[in-house]
Amino acid sequence: MNPRLVWDVWRRILTNEDWVAMVLAGDLTRLAPQVSPEERAVLEAYASTPEATRITIGMYRNRTQSVARSSLGMVAPYAKRLLEKTGEDRAIALTREYTVASGYRDDGPRFCKTALDFLGFLAGVPPFTETPGWADILALETASVRLQQRLGDDRAWRAPPACDPAFDREAGETFLDYDAWALVWCGNAETARLDHDVTPWLEDPTALDETAVGPGPTWWIASLADTESEVAYAQISERAFDVYALLARPLRPAEIGARVPALPEDDVLSILGELLELGVIRAIRA
Repeated sequence: MNPRLVWDVWRRILTNEDWVAMVLAGDLTRLAPQVSPEERAVLEAYASTPEATRITIGMYRNRTQSVARSSLGMVAPYAKRLLEKTGEDRAIALTREYTVASGYRDDGPRFCKTALDFLGFLAGVPPFTETPGWADILALETASVRLQQRLGDDRAWRAPPACDPAFDREAGETFLDYDAWALVWCGNAETARLDHDVTPWLEDPTALDETAVGPGPTWWIASLADTESEVAYAQISERAFDVYALLARPLRPAEIGARVPALPEDDVLSILGELLELGVIRAIRA
């Protein structure tokens, strides 16, 4: 049999309860108009061993649920802890709902993709939609996982490139001091705007949902020093959030000031210093 055909039929069995019932009962008569002779041969092979097929279906479905929860543990640990706080029965039910909605999709080793999809699912269901701070944790870790996925997919990426050796940040006091320099993303960060201040939870994950979150909105940046490091979170000001967004392409400080006219020169330089310190932007010759 064609391996691809067998896989495609198997996927259809997994995601269709009517097909499961017919295959396990060994009665494929109602499928005649829906499948080709080649597909029917695959179905008959599965129907010929109903007990083994039933066990395999159960094992595969259970595995996809286990992988979904494990993916959170690997790249979105705060979200996993919140899922566990719903209670084991509710956590199992939510995970099952997600895997059914995903068509029992198996992303293999691409656990960032699984985690992103699971986070997106949780963002639309109670108690994540109802409990203050829970949706914020999902949003922050979504940014984090998106970063990990992007850098993981970029085989050429190693670590944030350093500033030009001739650049002396400490010597910069005015726009003129920076006239020969432009600032640009290092490519190792993602940002998120949250409705609350989740700092207490990030500082002490055991306090999740036990310590009240602070008022918002708040602005955050998630960054990686290299592919072996853990994601670092830093709360930044709204203006720093806006300035960072401008630096997808290189800009001199004076050009940044022109784009944000309400931002004083000293504030622009202070924000650039903060972002340089975080290691999420670098200076290059203009």
